[in-house]
Amino acid sequence: MTARRFDVLLLGATGITGSETLDYLVPRALELGLTVAVGARNVAKVRRQCAGRGVEAPPLVEVDVTDTAQVAAFAAAGSVLINLVGPYARSGESVVRACVAAGTSYLDLSAETQFIRRVDAAHLSAVDAGVAVVQTAGFEALPADLAVELARNALRRRGARLVSADVEVSVRSTAPAGLRDLLSGGTIQSILGVLDDPDDPALRNVAFRVPDESDALRIRKASPNRVRPRLHAGQIIAPMVPVAFLNPPVIHRSSWLLAQEANEEFVPLRYRDGLRFGRFTGVGGVPRLLAAGVLAGVQSLGIAASLLPFPFRRVLARAGRRVLPSSGSGPRGPQFHHWRWELDLLGRSDDHQQVHVRIEAEGHPGYVTTARMIAELALMIVDGSGSGRSGCITPALAAGADHTGRFARAGMRFSLSADQS
Repeated sequence: MTARRFDVLLLGATGITGSETLDYLVPRALELGLTVAVGARNVAKVRRQCAGRGVEAPPLVEVDVTDTAQVAAFAAAGSVLINLVGPYARSGESVVRACVAAGTSYLDLSAETQFIRRVDAAHLSAVDAGVAVVQTAGFEALPADLAVELARNALRRRGARLVSADVEVSVRSTAPAGLRDLLSGGTIQSILGVLDDPDDPALRNVAFRVPDESDALRIRKASPNRVRPRLHAGQIIAPMVPVAFLNPPVIHRSSWLLAQEANEEFVPLRYRDGLRFGRFTGVGGVPRLLAAGVLAGVQSLGIAASLLPFPFRRVLARAGRRVLPSSGSGPRGPQFHHWRWELDLLGRSDDHQQVHVRIEAEGHPGYVTTARMIAELALMIVDGSGSGRSGCITPALAAGADHTGRFARAGMRFSLSADQS
């Protein structure tokens, strides 16, 4: 390979999300006149996968993510690299380092808080290299992050400042769905990876992505993340899935970085999100509330486990790997496209104005739209239609609030309305 032979590089194409990403990325890049290459340890497997899914195989390069020389050469061959090889703690940091050294932008879907924090430490290096390093660039946390940015910009144009944002998400399937359709083995293994990392998971710290401790303290006071069900406007609101601790740190990092960029005083945003479980009325109200309580209880147990000393966390992680689904297992097939989801954000300003952002989307949020949105964001970085920012930034700061129309191709439709309350 010679430097910059390709526009977009993809690692992890044989996983569930990786397969969907490849299906979308190859024809979409061709439409835009851009090139794609896939790195894999087993290129024959990727070739068979493409043939079986009716996708023309892009250039395939043998890359073992544990081989730093191969990763460095691959990273230097493209403008942006999408890394879908999880759990990320195993090899992700070397991929990020290779990208920054090569001047290649980087995207992933990590939910591993320790890994995210270690990558954020390379912010200044990424700024110096002129590259964007963007984590959690899927359903977690691009839609909520971009919705907050849209609300912030809409109020700014009216001379106001966004001070609070409430996000509620509804997810439904038009076909029967079970637990296997909700979580893949890769997601489960990434969650176990949080327990099996010696660094502090910091799951209760909504400001772990803000390096200034005084500002982080103000965020924690203004915007605590409470993992419990609640009622709002007659709706049962459960903790966000698959985890409630991932979106808030992304939102707060966006706000903090924007204040630094504008050289303005940082004012913490009061942010809260959750998953709608239906109305607390009728025969099904109590069972829905109980189901929301179970979800909150499971997440609370996970947070409690993260507070244990590392040796105990490692024992739990290893036990989980023996009994829980492994990477590569999970939902596949046409049921992916039977899903619909909506996100509603209600934002309030310092002068009592309100703004409502709505996202309507098609396809399984964790696999179909996640695959499409991370691919579309990579293409935006390459073709210059994103924000052009560099550093360890968030999905919204990489995309820019004025470019939401690009995500229509990913099955996401944005709308915005504002009023004076």
